[in-house]
Amino acid sequence: MGLLICCIPTVIEPINHNVYPVYDAAGSNWRHAIGLYPTAQDSKELLFRYSPIVAASFAPWSLLPLTVGSVLWRLVNAAVFLLGLGWYGRAVLTDTISVSRRPWLFLLSLLLVGVSIFNGQANALVLGLILMAVAAVITARFNFAALVMAAACLFKGYPIALGLLLAAAYPRRFAPRFFLVLAIGLVLPFVLQNPRYVSEQYVHWVDHLHNDNDRAHLGYYGMFRDLRLLTSYVGFEMGYRAYQVVQLVLGAGIAVFCGIAWRRGIAESTRLHWMVGLSCCWMTVFGPATELCTYGLMAPVIAVPLIESFDRPSHRIRLGLWWTIYALLCIPVVAGWFDWQHSVLVPPMQPLATLVLFVCLIAVAARRMVNKSETPSLPQVTMARAA
Repeated sequence: MGLLICCIPTVIEPINHNVYPVYDAAGSNWRHAIGLYPTAQDSKELLFRYSPIVAASFAPWSLLPLTVGSVLWRLVNAAVFLLGLGWYGRAVLTDTISVSRRPWLFLLSLLLVGVSIFNGQANALVLGLILMAVAAVITARFNFAALVMAAACLFKGYPIALGLLLAAAYPRRFAPRFFLVLAIGLVLPFVLQNPRYVSEQYVHWVDHLHNDNDRAHLGYYGMFRDLRLLTSYVGFEMGYRAYQVVQLVLGAGIAVFCGIAWRRGIAESTRLHWMVGLSCCWMTVFGPATELCTYGLMAPVIAVPLIESFDRPSHRIRLGLWWTIYALLCIPVVAGWFDWQHSVLVPPMQPLATLVLFVCLIAVAARRMVNKSETPSLPQVTMARAA
């Protein structure tokens, strides 16, 4: 029923609240060897910012009527997300969330991810691929894990944060497969189109990403919703170079932290969920291109402690913290439905919530590693099992 509701507005009016025309145009441009990315002479009507292989993959889709393609795209996004979340719940969260509580994992996640499905954005697809990759790793399906993880990276770029963590954790079984598939995805466009045209598109793609990554000149409401927007809100303007240093330092810190968890003998499912949570925090509040819908990546990360809190109602402070974080992540989504997103209080809510969640996950995991008890309490498994 929910999927039908997401598709009905697209059938009635396929242009409004629909990102799919961007992909459709990219597929058509690819077929006709037309530029995919805006140059200095182009208007900003060209919104495509993904890798050339993504444009090539949409070439067949561009042959479909716009309405049909829009509906099918939403169904694919929803299917990949639901399958990925279901597999992740069974394979990685099996000791954290009971079967009877598992429907809550879907319900709590859908409020954050549903807006991406409704708008036809790719965040639900990317999140589903990420969750599939981790579930495949823990079940020793490394070929499939490399395939879906590389697909997520080729689509959005920033999932490389998790891909590199997995490569470091599984240097023999995952890393070679992952980098090989990633390389194939980058080279394959040269086989599918004129090599000269593809080379030009790669140059324009890199140039476009470089020019679009720093949106500070667009003002408070035009900035990406990351740490820099949060610091801007409190009166401190962080330069782009300084922000890049923060990104690198925190990325390296997360890798070291996960390595310590490995050495401490933390269970594999815990370490993997930990990687997902910390890397998703990095992709959003510390990420290179974070928008409102990007915070859908946080859906399973915050859903886990919320579900665990059902069984620990006596821990009121902790319970209130998790629900406050969840509310701050969801309020901007709801505000977008009612055109309240330009309230001065709305934009910093998601980066603030994710920053607090990031600190909480580190604290809970560090305490788990220090104590290293064999049967940790459920609320502490939040990121411990999330580890």
